Amino acid sequence: TASEPRPVVVIPYYVPYDYWYGPPYWYPYYPYRYYYYPPVFLPAETLYGPGPVMRMMGVSHWFQSPSPGSSSAARERPVPAPRDPVAHQAAKPVGPRLAPESAVTQAWKYIGNGDAAFAAGDYQRANQRYAQAVKASPAVAEAWLRQGLAQAALGNYELAVAAIRESVQLKPELPKGRFRIWELFGDDRQAARQYVEGFVKKAENDPKDANLAFLAGVHLYFGEQPRQAEQYIARAVEAGLGDKPFVKVFLPGQQPPADNNRRAEF
Repeated sequence: TASEPRPVVVIPYYVPYDYWYGPPYWYPYYPYRYYYYPPVFLPAETLYGPGPVMRMMGVSHWFQSPSPGSSSAARERPVPAPRDPVAHQAAKPVGPRLAPESAVTQAWKYIGNGDAAFAAGDYQRANQRYAQAVKASPAVAEAWLRQGLAQAALGNYELAVAAIRESVQLKPELPKGRFRIWELFGDDRQAARQYVEGFVKKAENDPKDANLAFLAGVHLYFGEQPRQAEQYIARAVEAGLGDKPFVKVFLPGQQPPADNNRRAEF
């Protein structure tokens, strides 16, 4: 009986042959069974494109309308009516939701971490934490003030003055607030006084540095030594810092107007 022809797709001049195992290797014995099948030409879209892929994945009929007699047509889903967006929002169940942590709360967490680092003498880490607080909420004047004090501890006096300037521009009443320098030392007032005395000595050794004199006055001011602070602030004004509002705020009875449009650049 004649066997059915073997299917050949696209590959032209395909010559099938079998292998027979014999010592000492595999070798084809097609000389004894030689078949030749002519090529089969198919349209390209039968093998390539979205159609064959959909057939392979079994989704070729997903987007086709079912025939009237099919069971899927009998179970045809009703077309949903267009919903009113306002009514849809009102119909949503309102459950208890935790409000996201505010930027101000996050900023104060960074400030607390910075204070701990400052108390440990790690001024670089403290400055980084204060910078993160400023980034989290630039409107928190206390973050700018602390960053200025950390920059002063690192010897970056110009950056320190810029940060303190920003703090009093955001909150002119900040020098009249509750902050005291020993908060950076875990409320250890003795350690805070020793630190301030050391900083004041730096200003004494370089009396022509206006930034250093101003920072010494700021440290003394927040160390509850207003009279000594006034002397160094006046020295800073004479040394070239000028009679600026953010400088005068640390003098008795002086407060500069708030200026929220300016930002210190670091």
